[in-house]
Amino acid sequence: MPRFIPRRLAAATAAAAALLGATLVVAPAAHAAPAVIGVTITATSAAEVGDTVTVTIAASNVEDLYAYDLALGYDAELLAFDEGSATFPSGGFGDATADADRGLAFLTHTRLGTSPGLVGAQPLVAFTFTALAAGDAVIELVSADLVGAARDTASLDVTAIDPATTVITAVVVQPSTTPSPSTSTPAAVPADASSGPLATTGVDAAPWLVVGVVALAAVALGVVLLLRRRAVTR
Repeated sequence: MPRFIPRRLAAATAAAAALLGATLVVAPAAHAAPAVIGVTITATSAAEVGDTVTVTIAASNVEDLYAYDLALGYDAELLAFDEGSATFPSGGFGDATADADRGLAFLTHTRLGTSPGLVGAQPLVAFTFTALAAGDAVIELVSADLVGAARDTASLDVTAIDPATTVITAVVVQPSTTPSPSTSTPAAVPADASSGPLATTGVDAAPWLVVGVVALAAVALGVVLLLRRRAVTR
């Protein structure tokens, strides 16, 4: 099992001390080594390609935990580590980097200056990945090294910590429900027809109109002749 603690934690604790201009608390030599109990890894159980996968590593109980360095393994073909997404317990200095070629993420945290070590139930770190491709993405601890306030060190048995798995599926493209434009040819609109009995029967009205005009002219002529005849006989 690889160990990353000597350089990474030394650099982190030195940077933390420099931030406050203080030195680490030096406890008696008999001080107990740091302990972390009940470590769990949880992750978003299902996601689609492009979604965010949130991962949290927590402990049910810690004792005198001043600094720790976690190495996390993941499938870089399925997941991309989101730089700057890691959050650590308040009151400390944290650093998160990833080596995508090896599928490893390194998560380091240290308390600041003379701050006391962590105790009790603690969220050690939370961060996110971006889902890249479909598949079962396994996220597991490769190593976990601990430092106490007296610089005592310890390592966790990571083989006893269950990994987390995120099932990533491809994005399903739904078929379009927009109806396509109609291509049917509209029915021909008949020309306007004149109203009236002759129009409804389909008979040509022109001849009847001529006959009517002639009849009216004959009646008018007859009336004129009748009026003249009366005038003569008077």
